[in-house]
Amino acid sequence: MLITAVLLTGCSASATEEPGPAEEPLPNAESCDAFETTTRDLAKRMVEGSDSTNSEEFMETMNGMRGRFDEAALRGTGDVKERIGTLVENLPGKVHMLFLQHDRYFEDVASVSRACEADGTPINPIIWG
Repeated sequence: MLITAVLLTGCSASATEEPGPAEEPLPNAESCDAFETTTRDLAKRMVEGSDSTNSEEFMETMNGMRGRFDEAALRGTGDVKERIGTLVENLPGKVHMLFLQHDRYFEDVASVSRACEADGTPINPIIWG
């Protein structure tokens, strides 16, 4: 009888327990997600290129990527913010030139990816080539 009473007491205690606190969102989740999305959009533009009738629009879109990366950095903290900032600094003056000067960009993307993973927000950035 004592065993039955202990088991029943244990069951009723766990049924009335308050749920634990909700998990805090990771501090760099928003920054890492924005970074990943921007790498995907940039890679898509690099692969698709531009048709001759919209080349000015293409250039504006490509150069706008710098601002998108910068916004992702501003949302971040610590290593994530620092590494995205380094990527922004290393972008060529005309972002479409990454087609020819992509090695440093690929290294910077990998560096940001490692920082996001270490922070608990693994990402899958996209590069081309």
